[in-house]
Amino acid sequence: MENRSEESRNAFQRAKGEVEFYADGTFVHVRNDEEEAQWREMKVGALAKRERGKCAAPPEWNTRKLPEPAVVSAFAAIVDKGEFQERCQVERRRLGVGGVSSALGDGAKWIWNLVWEVFGKTEECLDIFHGAEHISDCGKVLFGESPAKTEWFERMRLVLISEGLRCEVCFKKQQGTYHNVVGGGNANRHLNIFQTFVLKVDSVLDYAQNGQNTPF
Repeated sequence: MENRSEESRNAFQRAKGEVEFYADGTFVHVRNDEEEAQWREMKVGALAKRERGKCAAPPEWNTRKLPEPAVVSAFAAIVDKGEFQERCQVERRRLGVGGVSSALGDGAKWIWNLVWEVFGKTEECLDIFHGAEHISDCGKVLFGESPAKTEWFERMRLVLISEGLRCEVCFKKQQGTYHNVVGGGNANRHLNIFQTFVLKVDSVLDYAQNGQNTPF
């Protein structure tokens, strides 16, 4: 085991590129000590090295070709936030990593707290697919499953990528129209949920800047 650990450390050190960090949580079905079935959150982390990609404009977000990671070290465990943070520290030290060039997460506060505690200040970025999911939920309430919903979703997703926090302002300006015309109170509720989400993760929404400066 020690030899394998040393080999993976050396491979990580030799690999070219900048260090990226990813973290997420997913629920898995397990049996506890009493053999009772239950759902537990499994936390997943990964450190990777990748050469910096070319700059990209917001409309190129889904066609931009990034270099493949040169090396990846992934780990997972069913533990609480504190224990997982310590595992990240252990893996960081094992691989000889100081800071990271960027960190990707789904908006959960525990991820950004972990990134700060383990790696210090870095470029944090919200997973665009998670952010777009909130926009899609709003669109379904406002327009149902229709071409209008698809057009609105694609437009607002680009606003989110291009404007970041200003996406919340754009939603707010339109909220009264949606209330009077299509969605009523239910639409407003979903818009409020999205606005709250955007405000909560405002510091990790600078997609346009990230597209110029980081691998994302």
